Amino acid sequence: MHALASELGLEIFETNASDNRTAELLEKSVGSAAAQASLFSKGKILLVDEIDGLDAKEDRGGVAALSKIIGRSVFPVVLTANNPWNSKFSQLRLRSELIEFGAISPFFIYGVLKKICEHEKIKYEEAALKKFAAHANGDLRAAINDLQALSAKPISSGSIAFLSERDAQLSMFKALTRVFKSAEPVQAVSAFDNVEENIDRCFLWVDENLPKEYTQPAELAAAYDA
Repeated sequence: MHALASELGLEIFETNASDNRTAELLEKSVGSAAAQASLFSKGKILLVDEIDGLDAKEDRGGVAALSKIIGRSVFPVVLTANNPWNSKFSQLRLRSELIEFGAISPFFIYGVLKKICEHEKIKYEEAALKKFAAHANGDLRAAINDLQALSAKPISSGSIAFLSERDAQLSMFKALTRVFKSAEPVQAVSAFDNVEENIDRCFLWVDENLPKEYTQPAELAAAYDA
């Protein structure tokens, strides 16, 4: 979106929906931007990222407020969502044109990474770079970020092993967050379904991180009892 704005000479206003969850906050940020003329360009794009984080009820009218802002804005409003078909977005879908972005093929990602390596004089093993591209799961930006982070050394099979270990840890941390923060027992129980680790190791992770999450003795004791 930033590339498009730059190409068209447009200003871009960007905000994350999770940072402006209520109707009041959305009006102050996105609503104000929609009402103000662009000072440095011929127009602007309003980008509201990750609207999946909005809840139609709990966030006190956040979804309805976005719908109203879209209706009166003279500037294009771009919303990003992982699941635009969620029922809470029914109002927004009526005012929006849905554009689906699919995953980028590993072959294309490999081509981009190879060009970067050759341009930046980064040494790489052909087979390792192909695995590197496949590991990105269709996310070109993530692949480029990982390449930059590991470019101090030649891209090799060791690079792939590092990424796999890192992703396993990230998956575990996401699962732990779900266990500790979820108010629904069903969600907590299913938190480790997509973690590639045996259940005994999962319990060890929980046991090790409980004191970090619950610092009050009474809360910690209740957590262990649960």
